[in-house]
Amino acid sequence: MYIYSLSNYKPQVSLSFCDRLGVNMEGINSVAILGLGSVGAVYTQLIVKNCPETKVFAIVADDEKYRTNSMTINNEILPIELKTPDKSDGPVDLMIIAVLIGADGILAPMTETVEAAQKLIELGKYAPLGSRGISLMRPHSEYNPGEINSYMDKANRRTLFFAQIETDIGVQNAEKIAAVEGIDGLLMGPNDLAADYGLPGVFDNPKMESAIQKVIKAAEKSNKPSGIISSKIDFLRKCKAMGMTIFSCNSEVGLLYQGAKRAKYEFFAD
Repeated sequence: MYIYSLSNYKPQVSLSFCDRLGVNMEGINSVAILGLGSVGAVYTQLIVKNCPETKVFAIVADDEKYRTNSMTINNEILPIELKTPDKSDGPVDLMIIAVLIGADGILAPMTETVEAAQKLIELGKYAPLGSRGISLMRPHSEYNPGEINSYMDKANRRTLFFAQIETDIGVQNAEKIAAVEGIDGLLMGPNDLAADYGLPGVFDNPKMESAIQKVIKAAEKSNKPSGIISSKIDFLRKCKAMGMTIFSCNSEVGLLYQGAKRAKYEFFAD
């Protein structure tokens, strides 16, 4: 089964169907769509119109709601079977996850300027700190936001924003970026930074060490943490010794691979 997340999808009418969907539909005979909001509805319409032989159903919390109100898109009634989680049957070839679940933290890649950091805060914070759109009856509020001003204030305090420093320009501007109100810390992306220095994959070199020291000092000057992302444990230990306090030691895929490899080894050990 494929699991495909579409939380950030923006429809582009100029693209072909497969390009818009982002997955090859060949051999996919059944599709389950989790979340029948605007994004889920768009994808349902795309699949129904372009793949008429494919069985499509949506998993919704309240099927009576949609049967009563008739889910429509572009003035068309959406031809789709609705099922609640307890009634959804069997495996499917493709599951589309089209729900807005919110995020408690955002890491902005390739942050190079004060203006980029300020734009991140403007778009990510509610008023008066920013201009984030207000749509509160969503999973991120557990469908119970309470008093609106109180919720917005709580969300502004809870949601973290980190600027990722991945280029020499970002390193040179790190102190100013860290000083932007709303930026909670600096995280480095060593792969891209090493490549920017013309040394892809080489972390143990004077340029990288100097850059790390600059980012640490830049964050400390604004009383904010700094960190780095790498699967090289010895390198992370070195960064910790230099003063960094936040570490991403691997990716989700990397951890799954390591776990599967370990399980395979343990299974065949005897």
